[in-house]
Amino acid sequence: MTDVTIKALASEIQTSVDRLIQQFADAGIRKSG
Repeated sequence: MTDVTIKALASEIQTSVDRLIQQFADAGIRKSG
């Protein structure tokens, strides 16, 4: 799973990258790097 990008994950679960990032932020998960 560590090799899966946000873009690939968003595509896999059929949502937008922006929506996925917002959902991660809402869950307390922040971008690193």
